[in-house]
Amino acid sequence: MAPAAAPVTEGRVTRLMRADVVVIGGGPAAAGAASSLAASGLTVALVHKFESSPTRLGESLPPGVASHLTAMGVWRAAPHERCGAVRVSWGRDGDLREADLNLHHHGSGLRLDRYAFDADGLNACAAHGVDLIEAIGTVHVDCRGSGAAMQCRTARGSVDVHTSFAIDCTGRVSAVARRHGVRRMHADRLVAVVTTLRHIGLSQAYEDDSSLTVEADRDGWWYSCRIPRGQRVLAYFTDRDLMADELRQSSALMQAMKGTTLVTRECDAQHWEPLGAATSIHAANSSRLSAATGLRWLAAGDAAMAFDPLSSIGILAAVSGGQRAADAVVRAFDGDDSAFEEYQHFNDEVWQHYTRELRGQYGYETRWAQQPFWHRRQRPAVGTSAGRGMALGIEADPIAKPTNDRS
Repeated sequence: MAPAAAPVTEGRVTRLMRADVVVIGGGPAAAGAASSLAASGLTVALVHKFESSPTRLGESLPPGVASHLTAMGVWRAAPHERCGAVRVSWGRDGDLREADLNLHHHGSGLRLDRYAFDADGLNACAAHGVDLIEAIGTVHVDCRGSGAAMQCRTARGSVDVHTSFAIDCTGRVSAVARRHGVRRMHADRLVAVVTTLRHIGLSQAYEDDSSLTVEADRDGWWYSCRIPRGQRVLAYFTDRDLMADELRQSSALMQAMKGTTLVTRECDAQHWEPLGAATSIHAANSSRLSAATGLRWLAAGDAAMAFDPLSSIGILAAVSGGQRAADAVVRAFDGDDSAFEEYQHFNDEVWQHYTRELRGQYGYETRWAQQPFWHRRQRPAVGTSAGRGMALGIEADPIAKPTNDRS
């Protein structure tokens, strides 16, 4: 093992560090990997970038996930709020299906303050003795036969970390893997067109509104959920080549929303207005690396494989994937030559299970089967029932809501 890593301390520039493992990323996969590695006795440096935006995709957790995250050591209940109900219009008739998550046998669903959630993950790492490095600009990682090196700039100067292994938790960018020549494979073209809404005047109806809504339409599906700070996320999921260019404007997204039933009821213009004039466009497609491991590195979370938000499995999969990556590294340190190969095999199995389930979820919606968006996804339903796992994981298997790009 490498000598103990020198910490980056206040008022001091550390230009050279050594650590057994360097983790690159600031989301749940990075937190899961780094905290697990440190708990095993390895010295760990986690390189992350500060992100000031408090509102991001991935704002809900299915029932039961919080208990899993608590067991993993990366969960604090405050300041997240309960999500009372999921309303879904999806299927042959489009009828409303509703579930009260406060009565779920795994406990209630949660509206997630994602900014606080990621900060808690980093704090958990620090409590385990992980050295946190807040990078500015590009992080360079070079893996060789004898080890790996990481270079980055911070507010106090440049930092070089010499290490034995690197774990790529940079999200869909998969920066480390792609730097080392691994290509990313895309299964579809799904994007999320997103705007954040603010309530026009508080009311008791607003205070009582803790629901999450999913509604299918001709060219995709809609998602809306209350988030902290008295706001609501409105998102439309469609394929990039099907997205109308005018949807880059929040006013056009609100206008398109009027073709819905459930979502319009919750986001009507009399009570909600966009915070900004422009929408934001996020990749939301299913994608994975052609290989999740390489010489002295491996990838975890969205960097290894990213899931369609409809599957509701992104955050838990990111944390558990980070921990599995950590386990593979610990085994490699112990001389287990099969550790990385078995980690790759596990990722392959998760992907196969995920794609079968996702085909079933999309296959249940048949009203627009001949329209391009749905025709691309129409497959016989495999091992799924109406609404199973949709949007807040009503009955989702906790293997792996909308996801973000920092995992």
